[in-house]
Amino acid sequence: MKLSDLEAEFTRLGNTDPFWAVLSNPGTEGGKWDRAEFFRTGETDVQHTLLELAQAGANVERGSAMDFGCGVGRLTQPLAREFKSAVGVDIASSMVRIATELAADLPNCSFVVNTRDDLSQFQSDTFDFIYSHIVFQHMESRYSLAYMREFGRLLRPGGCTAFQVLVPDGTHKLLGWAKRALPGLLGTIRRIRNHGAPIIELYGVTRKEVEDALRAGGVEIIATRDDPNGGRGTRGLIIYGRKSA
Repeated sequence: MKLSDLEAEFTRLGNTDPFWAVLSNPGTEGGKWDRAEFFRTGETDVQHTLLELAQAGANVERGSAMDFGCGVGRLTQPLAREFKSAVGVDIASSMVRIATELAADLPNCSFVVNTRDDLSQFQSDTFDFIYSHIVFQHMESRYSLAYMREFGRLLRPGGCTAFQVLVPDGTHKLLGWAKRALPGLLGTIRRIRNHGAPIIELYGVTRKEVEDALRAGGVEIIATRDDPNGGRGTRGLIIYGRKSA
């Protein structure tokens, strides 16, 4: 799925069922998410992630933070309460519009649209922390790995990142090959079967590919943990990285 297709799908979801598109818990589709509970999940995720970084020996400066693939700001808002400033970045303008409205009472919290396959709108060595959860799993590895390399450019020396990926578990190899080799064809087939309804694709990336992408930006993996999010033939993994000082 090209970035332009990903933008179109999540823009549609942002206009129809944005909270479920961000966190697709069973029984929450169709606008059934309780807003307070939805944002409490973000608070819990941020606190848990910062705690695990501390346990891995990383001292995260509380200067500036980025929430990559922010959606409606589920993680950006709690980051803004922990850091001097937080910016949410998303490919869908509909999500950014809603996120901005919902964070109106947080002056140190901002949101921007990014439809490029890089993060060139941000200067190098800008952020102390870059966070992304259940985002990379929705894009082809050629895009997710490019963004990971950008994380290294954007982090200040000593800065940290935490993000989730799907790692192939060795099963359904034919399906994995087909998604890499024939993404356009498979996407067309799924759109026909779904009668034009929004499609949320899942893509995996290998641990070595992640390591190489981060290392290109001067970031080393300092810890990992399993994540319950996953798809057929993959398992979820949280990556914790730190840029060399």
